[in-house]
Amino acid sequence: MKKISLIIVLLLMTLSVSGCKSKYDWKPVVGTSTNSETLEDLVEIYNDPSATNVTVLPIENLSEDFIFGVDVSTIIEVYDNGGKYYDKEGVEKDLFVILKEAGVNYIRIRLWVDPYDEEGNPYGGGTNDLATSLKIAVHAKSLDLGVCLDFHYSDFWADPGQQELPKAWAELSFTKLVQQVYDYTYETVTLFKKNGATPDLVQIGNEINSGMLFDWGKITAQPTSWTRLADLLKSANKGVKDVSKNIKTIIHLANGATFQTFDNFFEQMETQAVDYDIIGLSYYSYWHGTMDKFQDNMDRISAKYDKPVMVMEIAYGYTNVDAYSVNSNYSASNIYNETLESKGGYKTSIQGQASYLRDVFNAISNVPNGMGLGAFYWEPAWLPVAGAGWATVASGRTTEEGKSSWANQALFSYSGKALPSLYILDLIEAASNDIVISILPGSVVTEMDVTLNLSLDEQLPAVTSGIDNLHRYTTTNITWNQAEIDAITTSGAYVVHGTLVADSSVIIMANVTAVENYIINPGLEDRGDSGQAVVAPWYRDDAQGVKTNQTDARTGQGHVNVWYSSDFDYNFYQDVLLPAGTYELSFWALGNADAQPTILLYAAIASTNVDIEVSENCVVIGWPNYKQFSITFTITEATTVRVGVRGEGVGDNWAHFDDFILASQDH
Repeated sequence: MKKISLIIVLLLMTLSVSGCKSKYDWKPVVGTSTNSETLEDLVEIYNDPSATNVTVLPIENLSEDFIFGVDVSTIIEVYDNGGKYYDKEGVEKDLFVILKEAGVNYIRIRLWVDPYDEEGNPYGGGTNDLATSLKIAVHAKSLDLGVCLDFHYSDFWADPGQQELPKAWAELSFTKLVQQVYDYTYETVTLFKKNGATPDLVQIGNEINSGMLFDWGKITAQPTSWTRLADLLKSANKGVKDVSKNIKTIIHLANGATFQTFDNFFEQMETQAVDYDIIGLSYYSYWHGTMDKFQDNMDRISAKYDKPVMVMEIAYGYTNVDAYSVNSNYSASNIYNETLESKGGYKTSIQGQASYLRDVFNAISNVPNGMGLGAFYWEPAWLPVAGAGWATVASGRTTEEGKSSWANQALFSYSGKALPSLYILDLIEAASNDIVISILPGSVVTEMDVTLNLSLDEQLPAVTSGIDNLHRYTTTNITWNQAEIDAITTSGAYVVHGTLVADSSVIIMANVTAVENYIINPGLEDRGDSGQAVVAPWYRDDAQGVKTNQTDARTGQGHVNVWYSSDFDYNFYQDVLLPAGTYELSFWALGNADAQPTILLYAAIASTNVDIEVSENCVVIGWPNYKQFSITFTITEATTVRVGVRGEGVGDNWAHFDDFILASQDH
């Protein structure tokens, strides 16, 4: 068992041994080999015609101070297992030299407390203990590169789903843990400073959406959990600032395209008076959302809290070709795949990767008042060499030696040669405003399934998706056959044909299911950014008793869940403007047959809440059987009608509602 922490041992050695700074001097052994892989070879190896002619759109206001950083935390482990790097000419060089020549000006380094098991076996993923991370920082500083130190405050990977206490801190009381965070942070940054590697930026936690140092710093429904998290962050920030007030501290969250997530968190930081300098975001478009939402979040969050923003993690895939199929010695199990491409907004190609990078840089540059500082590409040099995987068996996270999980999102080919996308700043500088955007032949979606709600006068989509010549997923306009549209008069199945406005030879076919329903979001499939919110135009009078959910839906995934731990009443409704006529309102429900809440389907005058029609109690028949209930009502003039379901229950009563329909009976 370790009686004294590694960090204290290293600090004492630094203070007592003359010339100990050299202990952390590290630079890779660089040979004289060359890599003859040409751009034409990339076309062949990765089935990627874009490799020979990568181009991007310009950026009008890219600052000279823009931070183009990279996280290369696995680098020593990659080198130790035979990895080599080559510039675009195929010359073997120090990775850091190649990066600097490409315009990279910052290196980000993660730090784990004790990434070893009790027998001293490493956890992998770079095994970024203090000595390893400091060596990387010292080498970066020797080349005049900035350093961002990323405290995970854990022995291994920390992210929104896992923030485990370091083994050595597991038995500490909360008061002692707060002090330990200060001591560890202060001593670490001091050691970096003594070795000429003072960090320019420090993250006090990594993707701490759910908190850090679980369970003490975990965010829960209890307000005191925010106070505990704040105490930990204050202690960490003080540990940095007591070494140097010039070091900028960062609070870093994932889900960088979701404003509500950031607003909820940083509102608490303001309430708790937590000091920090920069708001950090992770933005992987295939996980986090569109570029527009990413831009919106950065713009609003920086303005509301008067803090600059920095993107701490970005990446995109350049190939889906398996590393093993290229070379049987390669060791990779890539996370990025075709499914993620379908959500990411860019084609999986070197051109697509470059366009993603350009668009991220452009979004950051467009944050008002110069509040966008830059971005870090995550692990662009994680080559698929055996022995440099994401985890070892010793970590307890895998039953076999881990492989690189990021090789097809790197900015180097599997063989270690710099890809054209690494030189993104050169591409931006050479970009022309005269680039003509066109749709790639064969990329247009020519058949679609469409549901049209006739009651809401919904129309066929005006566009279909395709991929442009910069490998961005985009849309292109459709001209539909009006006669076929006019034939859709009642519920049923139809086929409508169309052509592209840009190319009338491309035929589009829509398989249309026509329905009649005045309810918007009838199946609760739209659940908002937070994933649990009741989304307008649905409303609830009692936030405790009603929520939307993704478990036990009748169709799709969304539905309404009614439950509370103590006695409750609820009212879930939508206001609909209806012309005079007779209507049927129906929905499906299931619940606890033995102890269900009262369930009343109703229609009322919205302005007065006077009932027009109310059902008898809707008696459910138990899980998992949904049963349909309905009422019919008539209005004699155009009226805004409130339609919904209401009732009451004792503690632990529950029910589920789905698939609301409000249809005219006058035909």
